[in-house]
Amino acid sequence: MKEPAPGDPEQLRVAVARFLTAFEAVFHEDWAYTRSMLGMGTPEQDEKAKAELLRIFGEPPHPPGDPEATFLDPRDPDADNNWGNYGLLLEAYAKLRAAFEAGGGR
Repeated sequence: MKEPAPGDPEQLRVAVARFLTAFEAVFHEDWAYTRSMLGMGTPEQDEKAKAELLRIFGEPPHPPGDPEATFLDPRDPDADNNWGNYGLLLEAYAKLRAAFEAGGGR
């Protein structure tokens, strides 16, 4: 596929499509794998990972109540209360995904 010229609206569409595909792969479709790469899975691994996330982010993530939950689909009505800007990220992602699809994207 030929890359669009800089400034071409198609260039933005392609960039957004690539970003959404990669972001969704890591934080939704491959969430179980991502969790395993973060050292999560077993209760012992989860405790170690929570400690590491606490060190990195300053607060622990709220564990999902639904085993099918993902980073992008936490299935928790209180999800925006577990990390300071997590709700903001989820809202921005949902709006970008909706706008992209409304504009004829994937």
